Amino acid sequence: MARPIDPSHRAFWDERYGNDPAPFGNAPNAFLVQMAPRLQKGDAFLAADGQGRNGLWLAGQGFRVVIQDLSQTALDHARRNAEGLGVAVELRQGDLTETGPEEGAYDLVAIIFCHLPPQARRTVHAKLQRALKPGGKLVLEAFSKAQLTMQPLHNSGGPRSEEALFSAADIRDDFAALTPLVCEEVETDLAEGRFHNGRAAVVRALFEKPAT
Repeated sequence: MARPIDPSHRAFWDERYGNDPAPFGNAPNAFLVQMAPRLQKGDAFLAADGQGRNGLWLAGQGFRVVIQDLSQTALDHARRNAEGLGVAVELRQGDLTETGPEEGAYDLVAIIFCHLPPQARRTVHAKLQRALKPGGKLVLEAFSKAQLTMQPLHNSGGPRSEEALFSAADIRDDFAALTPLVCEEVETDLAEGRFHNGRAAVVRALFEKPAT
């Protein structure tokens, strides 16, 4: 079982969101928007969604949204943003290695740029996999290991430790009980606030839980 996230990690994110209410911008993730036509509206769980840029957008598209994040400061911003947009979302503060979504409860799970050490990552991904209803889909985007090796070196964000980065094979293994509809490593141009900006190497995935 993964160890709970170090309290200093929560302090780091509280400080980041305290200094900037939208460090990754307020627009939804471009890959999530691209996948939206393939998603069935229903109950959605957004893991580590910060100030809610993705969850609030999904709520505006007609999803019933739960957002969980480690940082209460980020969720305070999400609450104010939801009120400003006139959308309803449920906000939960918590460490995903300890608490998480209910099993079999969600039509959509999204995890966008959530980087954890390998053991914690596998624990969290297993919870997210189990959270899907039959036929439900999971959307993921994260920095790939190539973020550290491509030349010139990408400075568009993400951890500087390879063990906190992903490969497509890692993601396929983590979500082995799901059917991969998309799972690829690509280069793209990010424009997500001041911390995710520029040329980037990412893993993008769309998985589906078998209906039976």
